[in-house]
Order: sequence, then C-alpha cells, then structure tokens
Amino acid sequence: MTDQDRRELKTSVHTAPVRRAWNRITGAGVGPASSRGVDVSRWQGTIAWDVMSVGIDFAVIRASNGLNTDDRFHVNWTESAQYDIRRSAYHAFSPNNDPTGQATHFVNTVKASGGDWDFPLVLDVELRPIVPADVLDCLLDRKSTRLNS
Repeated sequence: MTDQDRRELKTSVHTAPVRRAWNRITGAGVGPASSRGVDVSRWQGTIAWDVMSVGIDFAVIRASNGLNTDDRFHVNWTESAQYDIRRSAYHAFSPNNDPTGQATHFVNTVKASGGDWDFPLVLDVELRPIVPADVLDCLLDRKSTRLNS
C-alpha cells in the first residue's frame, strides 16, 4: 500500500460517518459517490481552499485534540467559509486527558470561531488504547450540555 493509498483510506474512514449524515441532512443520494468531503488538520499544512472547493461538498476541520487547539483551525475555518464550503469541526479525543476538560475546550474553541457549523460536530476516537464507555459518555454529555447553553 502506497502513502497515497493510506491517506485516501484514512480520509474515507474518517469522513464516511459524516458523509452519511450529510446525505441524510441534505437529501443527497445514498452511497459513497453521492458526496465528497475532506478531513483536515494542521498535518495538511496550508490548504488551497479555492482549488479544494471545486471538488468537495463539505469539510470536517479539526478544532482540537486532547486539551490543545489545532494550530490551523481558525485559519482553515475562516478560509473554507470564504469559498462557501459546508463544514463542521471535530475533536480528536485523547484518553490521556480529562474528558470534561476536553469537551469544554472543544466547545469553547468552536464557539470562538463563530459557531456557524453546517452539520453536527464530530468526535474522533481512535481505539488504541481502548477508551472506557463511561469516559466517552462523560465527554459526549458534557459537549451536548455546553453546546446547548
């Protein structure tokens, strides 16, 4: 498997649930070819959103990981909006940090961006190490409470 294959697989795995939600919300067709999205973070560096906007329907932009704000979140959020790209934000959960603190930080980061996301916010949980269900419940409950206040 080439590095390009790995990147494409990672993108399709991360955006598949969002793509399904996007299709339900917008009434787009069903299936993997019905909509295209990207998952971006600081790891992609500077994004040419003008070029990217031609080939995608939505972007999911990493706002935070653990207790840290993604270095490129505010830039990516602002620039993607300039090209009318539908978007949402995601949080990369870290099992090494307090879930309540992570939820608070994520919500505050997204709200500071203006809070104008187009579809539900996303929680990215990698399964190494395995995260106990009660920790995830705490995180999700905290996010829901803070977003609605």
